[in-house]
Amino acid sequence: MSAVEIRQDAGPNRPVFSKLHRFALWLARKLIAVALIGGLAIAAYATWLFLHAQGDFASDRAKRLVEMSARRERVSTNVIEVGAELDALQNQIRSSQDRIAREKSTIALLDSLDSRWERWFGNREQQRVNDERKKRLSEMLSKDSKRLLELQRALNQKAWEREGASAELARLDAEIRHTEGTQSQIVHYLNASWKRLRAPLAFLLLLDLFGAYLWRLTLYFGVAPFVQRGRPLRFAKEVPVFPQETASRGSFDVAVWPGERLRVKRKYLRSTDGGVEQGTRVLLDWWRPISSLLCGFVGLAELRNRQARGESEIGLAGREGDELAMLDVPDGSSLVVKPRFLVGVVQPADQSLVTRMRWPVWSRQAWVTGQIRFLEFFGPCRLIVAGTRGVRAEHMVPGEAGVIVPRRAERATLIGFTPNLELRLVRTQAFKSYLLGRKRLFEVLFTGPGLYAVAFGPYERGTGPLSRAFFGVRNRVLDILGL
Repeated sequence: MSAVEIRQDAGPNRPVFSKLHRFALWLARKLIAVALIGGLAIAAYATWLFLHAQGDFASDRAKRLVEMSARRERVSTNVIEVGAELDALQNQIRSSQDRIAREKSTIALLDSLDSRWERWFGNREQQRVNDERKKRLSEMLSKDSKRLLELQRALNQKAWEREGASAELARLDAEIRHTEGTQSQIVHYLNASWKRLRAPLAFLLLLDLFGAYLWRLTLYFGVAPFVQRGRPLRFAKEVPVFPQETASRGSFDVAVWPGERLRVKRKYLRSTDGGVEQGTRVLLDWWRPISSLLCGFVGLAELRNRQARGESEIGLAGREGDELAMLDVPDGSSLVVKPRFLVGVVQPADQSLVTRMRWPVWSRQAWVTGQIRFLEFFGPCRLIVAGTRGVRAEHMVPGEAGVIVPRRAERATLIGFTPNLELRLVRTQAFKSYLLGRKRLFEVLFTGPGLYAVAFGPYERGTGPLSRAFFGVRNRVLDILGL
């Protein structure tokens, strides 16, 4: 019973301890990394000091002791002189305070002797003398009060000077003791290196621990509002017919009708039937060879239906956690798509693939995100796309009140959208996840009627650190080129 009770009490606290454990590991890794880098930097700088040292270490040590002793003597004399000045100022302040007190008491006495009866019917001359004396005392009181303030300021200044001189004297004493006790050159140069580098190392430690968070806060509250106020992107006023989509699956059969051809990446091709003629397409689009190369559209499988009637089934299967979906773009319609998500294209065999590049170079939002080129595919064609963990397409149509609700999507998962949609960058609502580096700063906000497609997960490849770094750079280049 007691064991069960202990487990029940400890259960709710596990997330807290898990977070503390992760934070402790993160902090330990940071501190260890900084300690290693700092140790190497101190050792390297100490070596540099040793190699550039002039003269013998013993003679240099004796010379430094003489210089520090002379400096200590000067500082000690300064401490004594400042202390004497402080005593003199304190005496002056006490004298001024006594004089001010006497002046105030005399003025109070003269005020008590002031009488209207004496002014009108008594000794008028005495009252006049009292007034003149009170006036002189008031002037003296004002001057003495100002002088007291000046003395107090001077006293504070001298007190600060004495504190600074005393701290300098203590530092020199400690340095002299350390130099007298240091007999090893290695310890000497390491200590000198530490004194030179401790401030930069402390700054680097703070920058490593909190620099990323400060930078993200600056972007979130400083840059993002400015970007959001920019004019949204929109490439067409309207689209006569919206594309249609199929549900994403790990594998499905593509129906290729007579007079159609399918160009697809070979690694996604699973099976074909007997009525399919298979060939090779070197590049998807000869007019855009660089885009085809960067997106892997090289050595494509080209499949045609040579039957007089009926469809041919071609089996495709996703890879590395991808699921496949088809976006049917009818004649007269178009779709802006990132080719990196594109697997294959089904189109009439007697027509070329029609694409158009969009360059929103005057949009601040395009420059901020780094994507200054968009690629638009025109129908009739069927685009086969692959998305991590699946593909979701949403139709934005008016609701019951006739209002179209704006929709958000992550930039990393955006596959494509109809060109009539207004695309605006907005900062993410998941502030905590963004601050911890789990989400990007900007999301895409779509407004207006249309269709957009997103993947359930970001487009990522690579398992090891080097592989992830390579694909990260590659994806960044593809983002800039709109691919």
